[in-house]
Amino acid sequence: RCSPGSGTVPSGSDAIFFVEGAHDLLYGLDQSGTTYGNFHVGKNYTGTLGDPNDGTPYYLQLDLGSAECFINGRGNGVFIDFSGAGDVYVLGSKALDDAVQLKSSGISALYIAEPEVLGTVTLADSFQIANLYVLNCPNAKIDVGESITCSGSVNVNAGAVTFESPGGAITHRITGGTVIYKEDDLGSMSLEVWGGSVDIRSGGTLSSLKTYGGTTDVGSLEAAALTITEAVVYGGEVTERGGVGGVTYSNDVVVHAGSFKSDAGRTVAV
Repeated sequence: RCSPGSGTVPSGSDAIFFVEGAHDLLYGLDQSGTTYGNFHVGKNYTGTLGDPNDGTPYYLQLDLGSAECFINGRGNGVFIDFSGAGDVYVLGSKALDDAVQLKSSGISALYIAEPEVLGTVTLADSFQIANLYVLNCPNAKIDVGESITCSGSVNVNAGAVTFESPGGAITHRITGGTVIYKEDDLGSMSLEVWGGSVDIRSGGTLSSLKTYGGTTDVGSLEAAALTITEAVVYGGEVTERGGVGGVTYSNDVVVHAGSFKSDAGRTVAV
Protein backbone atom coordinates (compact mmCIF):
# COMPACT_ATOMS: atom_id res chain seq x y z
CA ARG A 1 0.00 0.00 0.00
CA CYS A 2 1.31 3.44 -0.91
CA SER A 3 -0.16 6.87 -0.23
CA PRO A 4 1.24 10.26 -1.32
CA GLY A 5 3.28 11.72 1.53
CA SER A 6 4.10 8.29 2.96
CA GLY A 7 7.76 8.62 1.97
CA THR A 8 7.70 5.51 -0.21
CA VAL A 9 7.56 5.12 -3.98
CA PRO A 10 4.85 2.76 -5.29
CA SER A 11 6.06 -0.42 -6.93
CA GLY A 12 4.52 -3.43 -8.61
CA SER A 13 1.30 -4.77 -7.02
CA ASP A 14 1.12 -1.86 -4.53
CA ALA A 15 -2.34 -0.44 -3.91
CA ILE A 16 -2.28 3.35 -4.33
CA PHE A 17 -4.43 5.75 -2.31
CA PHE A 18 -5.13 9.45 -2.85
CA VAL A 19 -7.15 9.82 0.34
CA GLU A 20 -7.04 13.55 1.13
CA GLY A 21 -5.17 16.76 0.44
CA ALA A 22 -4.94 19.04 -2.57
CA HIS A 23 -1.61 17.98 -4.10
CA ASP A 24 -1.77 17.70 -7.91
CA LEU A 25 -0.19 14.93 -9.95
CA LEU A 26 0.82 16.65 -13.17
CA TYR A 27 4.20 15.12 -14.01
CA GLY A 28 5.64 11.63 -14.30
CA LEU A 29 2.29 10.53 -15.66
CA ASP A 30 3.47 7.52 -17.66
CA GLN A 31 3.24 4.70 -15.12
CA SER A 32 2.17 2.06 -17.65
CA GLY A 33 5.42 0.09 -17.25
CA THR A 34 4.39 -1.16 -13.78
CA THR A 35 1.33 -3.23 -12.88
CA TYR A 36 -0.14 -1.80 -9.69
CA GLY A 37 -2.82 -3.04 -7.31
CA ASN A 38 -6.11 -1.29 -6.58
CA PHE A 39 -6.17 2.48 -7.19
CA HIS A 40 -8.25 4.68 -4.88
CA VAL A 41 -9.17 8.38 -5.16
CA GLY A 42 -11.03 9.34 -1.97
CA LYS A 43 -13.79 11.93 -1.59
CA ASN A 44 -11.57 14.12 0.60
CA TYR A 45 -8.96 14.40 -2.14
CA THR A 46 -9.25 17.78 -3.87
CA GLY A 47 -6.25 17.70 -6.19
CA THR A 48 -5.98 17.01 -9.91
CA LEU A 49 -4.74 13.72 -11.35
CA GLY A 50 -3.37 14.27 -14.84
CA ASP A 51 -3.06 17.59 -16.60
CA PRO A 52 -6.24 19.16 -18.11
CA ASN A 53 -4.00 21.16 -20.50
CA ASP A 54 -6.77 23.50 -21.72
CA GLY A 55 -9.02 20.74 -23.04
CA THR A 56 -6.30 18.47 -24.49
CA PRO A 57 -5.40 16.49 -21.38
CA TYR A 58 -2.29 14.61 -20.50
CA TYR A 59 -3.48 11.39 -18.86
CA LEU A 60 -2.10 9.48 -15.92
CA GLN A 61 -1.22 6.19 -17.63
CA LEU A 62 -1.95 3.14 -15.48
CA ASP A 63 -1.78 -0.62 -15.81
CA LEU A 64 -3.73 -2.23 -12.97
CA GLY A 65 -3.83 -5.71 -14.47
CA SER A 66 -7.10 -7.11 -13.11
CA ALA A 67 -7.13 -4.81 -10.04
CA GLU A 68 -9.89 -2.26 -9.48
CA CYS A 69 -10.05 1.52 -9.54
CA PHE A 70 -12.29 3.72 -7.36
CA ILE A 71 -12.70 7.39 -8.32
CA ASN A 72 -14.45 9.58 -5.77
CA GLY A 73 -12.39 12.78 -5.79
CA ARG A 74 -13.58 16.37 -5.42
CA GLY A 75 -10.70 18.04 -7.22
CA ASN A 76 -10.43 19.81 -10.57
CA GLY A 77 -10.32 16.66 -12.66
CA VAL A 78 -9.24 13.04 -12.91
CA PHE A 79 -7.64 12.05 -16.22
CA ILE A 80 -6.60 8.38 -16.47
CA ASP A 81 -5.59 6.18 -19.41
CA PHE A 82 -5.89 2.49 -18.50
CA SER A 83 -3.82 -0.05 -20.40
CA GLY A 84 -5.40 -2.67 -18.19
CA ALA A 85 -7.82 -2.81 -15.24
CA GLY A 86 -10.61 -4.86 -13.75
CA ASP A 87 -13.73 -2.96 -12.72
CA VAL A 88 -13.57 0.84 -12.55
CA TYR A 89 -16.01 2.75 -10.33
CA VAL A 90 -16.78 6.47 -10.61
CA LEU A 91 -18.50 7.29 -7.32
CA GLY A 92 -18.24 11.07 -6.99
CA SER A 93 -17.00 14.27 -8.58
CA LYS A 94 -17.31 18.04 -8.56
CA ALA A 95 -19.79 19.68 -10.92
CA LEU A 96 -17.25 20.28 -13.70
CA ASP A 97 -17.36 19.80 -17.46
CA ASP A 98 -14.05 17.92 -17.21
CA ALA A 99 -14.66 16.16 -13.90
CA VAL A 100 -13.51 12.71 -15.04
CA GLN A 101 -11.96 11.79 -18.39
CA LEU A 102 -11.00 8.19 -19.07
CA LYS A 103 -9.21 6.34 -21.84
CA SER A 104 -8.86 2.57 -22.03
CA SER A 105 -7.36 -0.15 -24.16
CA GLY A 106 -9.15 -2.76 -22.07
CA ILE A 107 -11.06 -2.73 -18.77
CA SER A 108 -13.62 -5.20 -17.48
CA ALA A 109 -16.49 -2.90 -16.54
CA LEU A 110 -17.12 0.77 -15.82
CA TYR A 111 -19.68 1.74 -13.17
CA ILE A 112 -20.78 5.38 -12.96
CA ALA A 113 -22.94 4.78 -9.99
CA GLU A 114 -23.68 7.32 -7.27
CA PRO A 115 -25.71 10.54 -6.81
CA GLU A 116 -22.48 12.32 -5.81
CA VAL A 117 -21.24 12.17 -9.41
CA LEU A 118 -22.08 15.80 -10.20
CA GLY A 119 -19.95 16.56 -13.26
CA THR A 120 -19.28 15.21 -16.74
CA VAL A 121 -17.65 11.82 -17.20
CA THR A 122 -16.05 11.50 -20.64
CA LEU A 123 -15.05 8.23 -22.29
CA ALA A 124 -12.47 9.31 -24.83
CA ASP A 125 -12.39 8.17 -28.45
CA SER A 126 -11.43 4.51 -29.04
CA PHE A 127 -12.31 3.53 -25.45
CA GLN A 128 -12.35 -0.27 -24.99
CA ILE A 129 -14.55 -1.91 -22.37
CA ALA A 130 -16.54 -5.06 -21.67
CA ASN A 131 -19.62 -3.61 -19.89
CA LEU A 132 -20.84 -0.09 -19.10
CA TYR A 133 -23.23 0.69 -16.23
CA VAL A 134 -24.69 4.16 -15.57
CA LEU A 135 -26.70 3.78 -12.36
CA ASN A 136 -28.19 5.96 -9.64
CA CYS A 137 -26.41 9.14 -10.77
CA PRO A 138 -29.21 11.58 -11.71
CA ASN A 139 -26.90 14.61 -11.69
CA ALA A 140 -24.21 13.17 -13.94
CA LYS A 141 -23.56 13.81 -17.59
CA ILE A 142 -21.77 11.10 -19.55
CA ASP A 143 -20.21 11.70 -22.97
CA VAL A 144 -19.22 8.56 -24.90
CA GLY A 145 -16.72 9.30 -27.64
CA GLU A 146 -16.33 7.96 -31.15
CA SER A 147 -15.15 4.48 -32.11
CA ILE A 148 -15.56 2.90 -28.68
CA THR A 149 -15.55 -0.89 -28.47
CA CYS A 150 -17.83 -2.70 -26.02
CA SER A 151 -17.88 -6.50 -25.96
CA GLY A 152 -20.71 -6.94 -23.43
CA SER A 153 -23.66 -4.61 -22.85
CA VAL A 154 -24.61 -1.06 -21.93
CA ASN A 155 -27.02 -0.41 -19.05
CA VAL A 156 -28.38 3.05 -18.16
CA ASN A 157 -30.93 3.99 -15.49
CA ALA A 158 -30.00 7.59 -14.64
CA GLY A 159 -28.11 10.67 -15.79
CA ALA A 160 -27.81 12.28 -19.21
CA VAL A 161 -25.84 10.10 -21.62
CA THR A 162 -24.76 11.00 -25.14
CA PHE A 163 -23.35 8.31 -27.41
CA GLU A 164 -21.15 9.33 -30.33
CA SER A 165 -20.56 5.60 -30.78
CA PRO A 166 -22.73 2.69 -29.54
CA GLY A 167 -19.86 0.25 -29.02
CA GLY A 168 -20.70 -2.41 -31.61
CA ALA A 169 -23.39 -5.05 -32.21
CA ILE A 170 -24.38 -5.20 -28.54
CA THR A 171 -27.49 -4.61 -26.44
CA HIS A 172 -28.26 -1.28 -24.77
CA ARG A 173 -30.81 -1.45 -21.91
CA ILE A 174 -32.29 1.88 -20.88
CA THR A 175 -34.39 1.91 -17.71
CA GLY A 176 -34.12 5.60 -16.83
CA GLY A 177 -32.30 8.82 -17.50
CA THR A 178 -31.95 10.67 -20.79
CA VAL A 179 -30.06 9.04 -23.66
CA ILE A 180 -29.12 10.51 -27.04
CA TYR A 181 -27.56 8.56 -29.91
CA LYS A 182 -25.72 10.87 -32.34
CA GLU A 183 -23.40 8.54 -34.26
CA ASP A 184 -23.86 8.21 -38.05
CA ASP A 185 -23.82 4.41 -37.77
CA LEU A 186 -25.46 2.46 -34.94
CA GLY A 187 -23.37 -0.60 -35.77
CA SER A 188 -26.28 -3.11 -35.73
CA MET A 189 -26.83 -2.64 -31.99
CA SER A 190 -30.03 -3.72 -30.22
CA LEU A 191 -31.98 -1.35 -27.98
CA GLU A 192 -34.36 -2.11 -25.11
CA VAL A 193 -36.18 0.83 -23.55
CA TRP A 194 -37.85 0.17 -20.19
CA GLY A 195 -38.01 3.76 -18.98
CA GLY A 196 -36.48 7.18 -19.31
CA SER A 197 -36.18 9.20 -22.50
CA VAL A 198 -34.33 8.02 -25.62
CA ASP A 199 -33.60 10.12 -28.72
CA ILE A 200 -32.21 8.22 -31.72
CA ARG A 201 -30.58 10.73 -34.05
CA SER A 202 -28.24 8.18 -35.60
CA GLY A 203 -28.25 6.47 -38.96
CA GLY A 204 -27.13 3.02 -40.02
CA THR A 205 -28.81 -0.15 -38.82
CA LEU A 206 -30.61 -0.83 -35.55
CA SER A 207 -31.02 -4.61 -35.34
CA SER A 208 -33.79 -4.53 -32.76
CA LEU A 209 -35.89 -1.89 -31.02
CA LYS A 210 -38.07 -3.16 -28.16
CA THR A 211 -39.85 -0.74 -25.86
CA TYR A 212 -41.55 -1.57 -22.56
CA GLY A 213 -41.90 1.94 -21.14
CA GLY A 214 -40.50 5.45 -21.31
CA THR A 215 -40.43 7.58 -24.46
CA THR A 216 -38.44 6.89 -27.61
CA ASP A 217 -37.97 9.34 -30.48
CA VAL A 218 -36.77 7.77 -33.73
CA GLY A 219 -35.16 10.00 -36.31
CA SER A 220 -34.67 13.77 -36.23
CA LEU A 221 -33.92 16.63 -38.57
CA GLU A 222 -30.18 15.93 -38.59
CA ALA A 223 -30.43 12.11 -38.77
CA ALA A 224 -28.91 10.07 -41.57
CA ALA A 225 -30.89 7.20 -43.10
CA LEU A 226 -31.84 4.64 -40.43
CA THR A 227 -32.92 1.03 -40.95
CA ILE A 228 -34.63 -0.85 -38.11
CA THR A 229 -34.73 -4.59 -38.64
CA GLU A 230 -37.20 -5.40 -35.84
CA ALA A 231 -39.44 -2.98 -33.93
CA VAL A 232 -41.79 -4.20 -31.18
CA VAL A 233 -43.70 -1.93 -28.80
CA TYR A 234 -44.72 -3.69 -25.58
CA GLY A 235 -45.27 -0.41 -23.75
CA GLY A 236 -44.17 3.20 -23.61
CA GLU A 237 -44.45 5.81 -26.33
CA VAL A 238 -42.56 5.66 -29.62
CA THR A 239 -42.57 8.65 -31.98
CA GLU A 240 -41.07 8.51 -35.45
CA ARG A 241 -39.90 11.84 -36.80
CA GLY A 242 -38.67 10.67 -40.17
CA GLY A 243 -35.57 12.81 -40.38
CA VAL A 244 -33.65 13.95 -43.41
CA GLY A 245 -32.51 10.43 -44.33
CA GLY A 246 -35.78 8.77 -43.37
CA VAL A 247 -36.50 5.66 -41.32
CA THR A 248 -36.98 2.25 -42.96
CA TYR A 249 -38.36 -0.85 -41.22
CA SER A 250 -37.33 -4.24 -42.59
CA ASN A 251 -40.49 -5.72 -41.05
CA ASP A 252 -43.82 -4.33 -39.91
CA VAL A 253 -43.79 -2.57 -36.58
CA VAL A 254 -45.60 -4.70 -33.98
CA VAL A 255 -47.52 -2.88 -31.23
CA HIS A 256 -48.78 -4.93 -28.26
CA ALA A 257 -49.38 -1.99 -25.89
CA GLY A 258 -48.31 1.59 -25.51
CA SER A 259 -48.31 3.83 -28.57
CA PHE A 260 -46.50 4.24 -31.88
CA LYS A 261 -46.80 7.55 -33.73
CA SER A 262 -45.50 7.50 -37.27
CA ASP A 263 -45.45 9.19 -40.62
CA ALA A 264 -48.59 8.74 -42.66
CA GLY A 265 -48.71 5.51 -44.67
CA ARG A 266 -46.62 3.42 -42.30
CA THR A 267 -47.73 -0.22 -41.94
CA VAL A 268 -48.15 -1.25 -38.31
CA ALA A 269 -49.09 -4.71 -37.05
CA VAL A 270 -51.14 -4.78 -33.84
